[in-house]
Amino acid sequence: MTDTGIVKRNPFPGIRPFTSAEDAYFFGRDSITTEVLELLHAHRFVALAGASGSGKTSLIQSGIIPALITDDKKEWVPVTVRPGTKPLENLIRGLQQVFPKKLNESDVQAFLSGYQELGELILEKGLGSHNYYLVVDQFEELFRINSKGNKSPKTPENKRFVDLLINAAKEEHPGIYVMLSIRSDFIETCAAFRNLTELMNRSKYLLPPMSMEALSLSVSGPIRQAGARLEPGFVEYLLDDLEEVETPLPMLQHALMRTWDYWARQGDRDQPISISDYQAIGTVKTAISNQLDEAFTELDEVQQLICERFFKSITAKSEQNNGYGRQATLGAIAKIAQCSVEELFDVVDVFRRPDMAFLSPPAAQALSPETIIELSHESLIRIWDRLQSWVDEEDESIKIYLKLSEASALYQQGRTELWVHPDLQIAVNWRNNQKPTPAWGIQYHPAFERAMVFLSTSEEEVLWEAERKVIQQKRRLLLNRSIAIFMGALVVVLAIVFFATRNRTDSPDLAVQTPTDVYEPGSNEMQAETISEPVEDEIAAYPATTPENQDNPVEEEETVTRQQPVDRTPDRTSARGSTTGSQQTSSISQSRNTEPASQPVSTPSAGDASAANAARQQQMVSMARDMAEQSATINRNPDLQGLLAYQAYLINERNGGKPDDVGIYEGLYAALKKLISPAYNIYPNLRSSIKDVGWLRNTGSILTVSSDGSVKILSGNYANRASQISLTGTGLNNECLAISPNERKAAVGTNGGGLLFLELENQGNLVHQDTDHGKIVLFLKNLGTGGSFVSAGTENRILKWDYNSYETSELVATAARPSALGTTADGSKVAYGTRDGKLYELDVNAPDAMKQIGEYGRNHVRAIAYSPGGSYLVAGMLDGSLRVLSGQNRRSIATLRGPEARVTDLAFSPDGKFLAAASHDGNVYLWSTSDWNNPPIVFSENNGFVLTVCFSGNGNYFYSGSVDYPRFIGRPTESAQMAEDFCSLLGRNLTQAEWDQYMGDELPYEKTCPGLN
Repeated sequence: MTDTGIVKRNPFPGIRPFTSAEDAYFFGRDSITTEVLELLHAHRFVALAGASGSGKTSLIQSGIIPALITDDKKEWVPVTVRPGTKPLENLIRGLQQVFPKKLNESDVQAFLSGYQELGELILEKGLGSHNYYLVVDQFEELFRINSKGNKSPKTPENKRFVDLLINAAKEEHPGIYVMLSIRSDFIETCAAFRNLTELMNRSKYLLPPMSMEALSLSVSGPIRQAGARLEPGFVEYLLDDLEEVETPLPMLQHALMRTWDYWARQGDRDQPISISDYQAIGTVKTAISNQLDEAFTELDEVQQLICERFFKSITAKSEQNNGYGRQATLGAIAKIAQCSVEELFDVVDVFRRPDMAFLSPPAAQALSPETIIELSHESLIRIWDRLQSWVDEEDESIKIYLKLSEASALYQQGRTELWVHPDLQIAVNWRNNQKPTPAWGIQYHPAFERAMVFLSTSEEEVLWEAERKVIQQKRRLLLNRSIAIFMGALVVVLAIVFFATRNRTDSPDLAVQTPTDVYEPGSNEMQAETISEPVEDEIAAYPATTPENQDNPVEEEETVTRQQPVDRTPDRTSARGSTTGSQQTSSISQSRNTEPASQPVSTPSAGDASAANAARQQQMVSMARDMAEQSATINRNPDLQGLLAYQAYLINERNGGKPDDVGIYEGLYAALKKLISPAYNIYPNLRSSIKDVGWLRNTGSILTVSSDGSVKILSGNYANRASQISLTGTGLNNECLAISPNERKAAVGTNGGGLLFLELENQGNLVHQDTDHGKIVLFLKNLGTGGSFVSAGTENRILKWDYNSYETSELVATAARPSALGTTADGSKVAYGTRDGKLYELDVNAPDAMKQIGEYGRNHVRAIAYSPGGSYLVAGMLDGSLRVLSGQNRRSIATLRGPEARVTDLAFSPDGKFLAAASHDGNVYLWSTSDWNNPPIVFSENNGFVLTVCFSGNGNYFYSGSVDYPRFIGRPTESAQMAEDFCSLLGRNLTQAEWDQYMGDELPYEKTCPGLN
């Protein structure tokens, strides 16, 4: 092999930023470097702002610092610091690192305790007549929650730190040039410091994303500089993959680093770096996450737990809900993780190998308990789904702990009570699942033990209260039984006395006389009295008699009696109302018998009665909606909220209201969350994004696949939501799922590992893997019950597969990358959308007759669902709208609005009555298909992108999976499911005063739940 002169070192740093020593390989930012330097020279201050992962640190280290050092006119001394949790100390330590012989420890302590300016210190210590380039990297650390939980950025230390920077930039001697690098989402927070804001307004540079030309140069430049060559088309192929990546620069550099390593391992450096080399490492979209997942799965079970606690200790979430990295010593982390320092070292070393470099310091530096460790780049949080889920869980844990700590302090002061459900249940679940330790708790609040004692005391009090209620109930039952026995005995005694007395009565004067006014069947008086109260109310409300109805008053009376139904529901009518109705009936009957024929009772026509009844029902339905809305505004009285919501449901149902009324549903649903628990339908212990789900009808359960490779079976009954079965898993980034009709196998599409077939009857073990037809499979849909399914990925093909033989055939080659896939329930038709905005439909038995049924431009289709009979095809769009297509020609009949971001999944209920949609806006939407004009019910409990929805086998419930916690939630589909046993959750009925307040005099009082007091 000839010597090509190729530099042996890898020219790409990976996910970490470039350093000043790597400026020879830093390409694509020359013009921006010049512009920033001009600002720096003009104002002696620049705030360099940009999104996370935009390359701010690399620009400073490999662009600006080398340019200053090579300046022949001036001698520059770069000083780089980060605020961290001790900004003043970090500032002086940064200077000490540059001048270790001229700044000793006593100088550092004197600076921290005094009020000396930076310029004064430099002149006093004779640090030279240099120009100082002071870089404060990651300035946003100043605004993050410090170790004591202080959220206010304007602490005395922070204020002095900012004043030192501002004054340093203003002083002419010595020449100190200040540059801050700050994430753009923290710029507004700088308003806490007025002088800093004014300075930033004069000299701020917002770092733009790299252009395609610059990105191309950042790929080809380092490789050319290192003496290697690229295969033609490599750069274009790579940049095409980069278009859909949220954090392109770190992911690009890491993918290129791994591609170079892979190419170098092949041994033939005369060959150019090829696209196949790049594909071998998993491509730019998956290289990092795949490598991190691989590293995690290499760990044993104990190490995985240490790993989770370690990463939670060096990450956090800001008030803007953005994840960020933080620093910590390995000794402190070991205490939090409850492991030895050596055990922690073993885990940390896995993630800082040279081929990874996900942690800082790098592998070349030896570790000690005092070593400060951190992420190489905080974009890892967004890139690695597992880490994002850990950050979310940790943030939720911190919130619960701080709330608990605050409550314990108030309880100690006598200003609040012990906790009860639902707050107590949430806290107990958190304690049992997360197992917090004192070392973890004191990071955020020092009173850890007090908080835990308060929690355990609250728990004991609730348990004792429940036990006390059981004892009291048993006592009441015993007392009631005693009373019943006594009353029974008394009745028997009285009966004996009564019959004994009757038998002694012989005198004819004491004989029982038969009354003369005994009721005879057919009596006119009694028949008249059977007219119900509602009928009499209607008659009393009719207008005066008219000439048309005076001719035959009897006939008119009979007509009214036949048309008006009799209400025979005694438990829905108050005693007062019944008495009034009887009195009215009797009065009207007597008047009919005594009035002369020339003065008949006046009654309206049948049409008027029907109209009046319809108007009354509409009024009641409207009142029910208002009541349901009112119920949702009640915060601290669950019983009252539930009673109003349920009463609204009953009124709506009796008066012919829509069974799928949005307001009625929302009232019941909100009440259930108060009566049971806000988390009563949230599935716990799901640590990664739920990518897809499928219903298992044989067991009434749900199969889920997640981004971390896990495969789980969850109970369809969310009362048993904690019962979860973990299958073997794929170890890959799962994307989609299909289940064989006999539910013995599942097909799982992955991002990087192709298509996997799992045997559900055997713990989900892998029985077949196919990568020949593409390593990235994004969509899977069953073709009826015949044992086959279709797939689509990044290969621009729709493939048909067989569950048993694993054979595949191509249905159609697509002109652009598929963006959505759907099939009819019988498997006869397939619809798919493409990235160029087109929508197609084909017959499985005649795929060549495929036809285009829609074209939407850039607003391409992201989800497809057929109604059970195939009459409707619904397409979910990139902009969040839904297009409903109908008929053989798929004519658009409706456009549904609701989601504010792309639709990710659609599902019809098995009976076709409902359509559910998942969206990137974090919500789930439920439409009734009976009228597309009705608005959807909106569910906002999921966090992050909602990725998947499905219905239970009977359609009574539907489920949604999302990226963030709570990741999986089940919900009833209709109001009737919630109302079915609603009274069992309530402890009482409405009082008369509450009835009058919310119902007024529209309805007579009734017991909402007849079985309750």
